[in-house]
Amino acid sequence: MTSLWFFRFSLALPLVTPLPFSYIAYTTERGVLSPTLNNIAGFFAGSLVFGGVPYAAFAVYGLWWLRNRSREEALRRMAVSPLLFCGWLALAWCAYAGVMALWHLDASGLALASYAIILLPFALASGYFYVLVVYLIYQAFRRLTLIADETTVA
Repeated sequence: MTSLWFFRFSLALPLVTPLPFSYIAYTTERGVLSPTLNNIAGFFAGSLVFGGVPYAAFAVYGLWWLRNRSREEALRRMAVSPLLFCGWLALAWCAYAGVMALWHLDASGLALASYAIILLPFALASGYFYVLVVYLIYQAFRRLTLIADETTVA
C-alpha cells in the first residue's frame, strides 16, 4: 500500500469510528455504562449527528484533492485539515440555519447559527485527535513496512 492509499482510507475514520459508540449510546439502558463511558459514547454519537454530513462532503473533497499529490503534500494538508473542516462545518450550519429560517418564515432558525460557534472547538479538538491517531498508525505501518516508501518504489 502507498501513503496516498493509506490517507484515502483514513478519510473514513471520523465517519466509521462513531458508529459503534452511537449504537452503544442509543441502545443501552441508563445505568448500564459508567457515566464516563456514557459521556464518551454520547460525544462520538454527537459528532456523527452534528458533523457527519459536512464531514462526508469534506472527505469527498479530500479524496479529490489527494489525486496525484506527494506524500509530503498529503502530510502538510493533514496538519491543517481540522482547521479547514471547521470552515466547512460553520458554512454547513449557517446554511442549515438559513434554510430553517426560510422554512419557518421568521428569524428563529438563525439562532441555529450560534451552534456553529459552540461546535467549532469540539470539531477542532476531535479533528486533531483523528489526525494524531492517523499519523501514529501511518508511522507504525511504515515501520512495519506495510506502507511502501515512495522513494524506493520503482
